[in-house]
Amino acid sequence: MIDKETQTEGLKVEERVVSEVRTLEAWYSTEFERRLTELTAVLNSQLDARVEAVRMHYQEQYQALQETADRQTQAPPHEPSHPSVSVGPTKEILEELERVEANAQECAATLERMVADDGVPMGKLLQLRNQEVELKAYIRGLKFNIASVTNGSGSPEPPK
Repeated sequence: MIDKETQTEGLKVEERVVSEVRTLEAWYSTEFERRLTELTAVLNSQLDARVEAVRMHYQEQYQALQETADRQTQAPPHEPSHPSVSVGPTKEILEELERVEANAQECAATLERMVADDGVPMGKLLQLRNQEVELKAYIRGLKFNIASVTNGSGSPEPPK
């Protein structure tokens, strides 16, 4: 009989411990959720403040650009004092054109040598070809710029 009483009493203690553990778990869970809610509110307010600061920054930039554009549209266009005198291309543009044309010729020669060599990786050939195409496009742009400066009519004809 003593064994049954010890077992019954042990069962009651075990039930009380389980009950207390569940109570503690519920309290921790509630406390965790409360703190999580508070932290979420704080983080949301900080995020809102940063978003508003960024929004104000870009709004100020937009307004400054808008004011600059308004001033430029209101200002009379600058016309040369002697419209009959045509302005030639600047020395820097001509030097740039010569330099880039030399680079393009070097690039084309290198590409021809590399195509003949079977040991050159295809990626290198494609990269060099892309560089050559970019240089040629840049040259066309420089020539267009030179034509627009020398033409002086405001509607330059693209070089051929």
